[in-house]
Amino acid sequence: MNTPYAPLLSLRELEERQAEIRLSEALQDVVTAESEAGAAHEARDAWLRYYLDEGTSTVDPAGLGALLARLEEAERAAARRVETARQRAEAARVFLIEQRRRREAVETLHDNVVSAAAQHAQRQEQAELDALGGMARLRREVSDAR
Repeated sequence: MNTPYAPLLSLRELEERQAEIRLSEALQDVVTAESEAGAAHEARDAWLRYYLDEGTSTVDPAGLGALLARLEEAERAAARRVETARQRAEAARVFLIEQRRRREAVETLHDNVVSAAAQHAQRQEQAELDALGGMARLRREVSDAR
């Protein structure tokens, strides 16, 4: 049944789907950022293990220090991206909850109107049946009275 809330309900459903997509993308960004942070951490650890395994004779300590400093900075930057991505994901989750609440509110209004219309139609049908039954009874009474 078409109600005054039907167009608004369609809009709210669309907004909720868009919020779900936004959350999905944000969660994917978190996974990607965490993967980058893990890779940066592993790269730093690999260079440290290489230095410890090979010893100071094969690796220039000054060059290794500069390289490790850059790797640590890359690791910190990746950790910041992870935190930023998590914040965006949380904001997207909260936004989705709000969009869902708004859709559910309009859906409730829509369902109430549909339910009230169905009850009204049922009552009207019953009233018509009662009226027909009353007319049939009246005819019988008139017929019996003759």
